Amino acid sequence: MDPTFNGMGVYGGDAFGYPSLRVLFNSYNGNAEPLDGVYMTTDQLTFDVTQEYNTVSVSFIYQGVFFHCQPDQKLYVSHVNGKIQISFCNMKFSDGVSITTTCKCKMTEL
Repeated sequence: MDPTFNGMGVYGGDAFGYPSLRVLFNSYNGNAEPLDGVYMTTDQLTFDVTQEYNTVSVSFIYQGVFFHCQPDQKLYVSHVNGKIQISFCNMKFSDGVSITTTCKCKMTEL
């Protein structure tokens, strides 16, 4: 649980081991491990009780710049051999000022 953002956090690192990707799941899902399924992104950094249980917030830092996902994009959760796996393709991110980018991810719990 990440009390700063009122969400259940899953953090991932890049190929060099630096933590850079954060996926926050809506804590109003009962603070439980995410179930398999499709989740939709929000452009908000924190969650409130009015949002759907399958709402997620995805962000990363690249060269010191904070990027956050754009709303209404799909993120997929599944369990492989009992480990949580998160994936998305061509997700749009913005620094909130002038830079936009897309990226893909496949992250599996160690």
